[in-house]
Amino acid sequence: MKFHITPDTLVACYELLCTVVPFKSWNLPPSDAVKFRVTRHKDVAGCCDGVSISISEHYHGHLSTLLATMSHEMIHLYGFLIKERGYIAHGAAFKRRAEQVCTVLGFDPKVF
Repeated sequence: MKFHITPDTLVACYELLCTVVPFKSWNLPPSDAVKFRVTRHKDVAGCCDGVSISISEHYHGHLSTLLATMSHEMIHLYGFLIKERGYIAHGAAFKRRAEQVCTVLGFDPKVF
């Protein structure tokens, strides 16, 4: 059976991650305030545009990769929400947070 992603799956991943360090201290919005979308993009694994998170089903055949991508997009969401001055999508602030997330949750920073 193929791992199938639905918007409900994305909500569940988001809600789970909101309960663990470091996300639980970031005061991210509740899942019902975030729009979740499943795409079939072949060139983008995930995208955060404001309070909307899109994840491509094409890139995610396992729950572990889905959780890593959702974590990545949640870092972008946090940067957007705090209106970080000079925020660059994968700049220094993002990299600091990504390192923290990867260390705590065991994701590979090379692919994160």
